[in-house]
Amino acid sequence: MQFLLLGAAVLLAGIIALGWWFLRIGRISKQPLVTDQADVAYQTVPTVFVHGYSGNRLSFGRMLARFEHLHIAKKEIVFRVRKDGTLLQTGHLSHRRDNPTVQVLFEDNRADEQKQSLWIARIMNRLKNNEGADAVNLVGHSMGGVSILRYLIVYGRNPHLPQTPKMVAIGAPFNDLELGKDGKEVFVYQLTDQGPSHKAPIYQFFEQRLDALPRDLSFLNIAGNQLRGGLNDGSVAVESSFAIRFLLQKRIKSYQQVVIRGARAAHSLLHENTVVDHDLTEFLWEPTDAGGN
Repeated sequence: MQFLLLGAAVLLAGIIALGWWFLRIGRISKQPLVTDQADVAYQTVPTVFVHGYSGNRLSFGRMLARFEHLHIAKKEIVFRVRKDGTLLQTGHLSHRRDNPTVQVLFEDNRADEQKQSLWIARIMNRLKNNEGADAVNLVGHSMGGVSILRYLIVYGRNPHLPQTPKMVAIGAPFNDLELGKDGKEVFVYQLTDQGPSHKAPIYQFFEQRLDALPRDLSFLNIAGNQLRGGLNDGSVAVESSFAIRFLLQKRIKSYQQVVIRGARAAHSLLHENTVVDHDLTEFLWEPTDAGGN
């Protein structure tokens, strides 16, 4: 009986700890960030993180928690977007040099990229006009990356919205027929020396409107390869993510692409991969970019 009671107590303690941790992921710590990392440039420019199809607070929540734990960046705002597009905001920008991050959570987490890009525009408007942010970096996983690029093409030159110096796409299906739901097999249009062998509707949309994209943009494109036969992360082909290179490379300030390999390069694990953490940190907050922001 004592053994059973002890086991039940341990299990209950574990459940409570897990529940506390789960709730903490979506919240904002009141503790200021300790800015003691010599290889990190601490800036005031916020970085917005947008999850993918069916995503939730865990999608980027654990990554943002790791950044905070390692004294790299500080989560300052969470935006919850209701189905009607209404914004529920928790927190405010402190305007301290603590690499502020902003987590976006869509209540309708299966909405299409058109709705999501509109909602991102509303968030950017709020950040500029209510929070005083003149520049905002953007990071998107999966469909979130597609929605961000659509936002930049449709709204990116609006003078009433913040400028976007940097964008990161992680496992984004830029040349897929289906941007959200997974099929039985990973969809792929092969890449040739001239570009993709075929162009999905979303790719054509980007191609036809590319002149509207802000030119002063630095872009990091991260794709995953599980090394399980086929160049893909289990959901998105490397060719789909990297097809966008043929549209962006000669039109923006800089374009970089990186392949993450191995079991932890699975689509849903890319934002849990410490190599991705490192690549984002280096791209967004490298010391050579410290001046002025």
